[in-house]
Amino acid sequence: MRIKESIIASFDFSLRPEERGIKKLKPIVDKLRVYLEDKEHRQWQSWYQSITEEDPDNTYQIHPLICLHDHLSWLCDIFENTPGASVTIR
Repeated sequence: MRIKESIIASFDFSLRPEERGIKKLKPIVDKLRVYLEDKEHRQWQSWYQSITEEDPDNTYQIHPLICLHDHLSWLCDIFENTPGASVTIR
């Protein structure tokens, strides 16, 4: 919850773009990584997706926080050197 609150507060749309720059995202990604390194926080969930009509009940395991970490990390890697890049999270 603290990480979620930190993300929302740091990147709220009401902040000016220069107050929610992409460089502020990296420390949050690092906090997520540290949190996820603890095996107690690795709660996997079932996710269902139909790939083909012949096999409509495929089940996969996902971890929403790992997905979030990977996505935010990707954003940092791609946009960290882009002048004026900012982040908005609602």
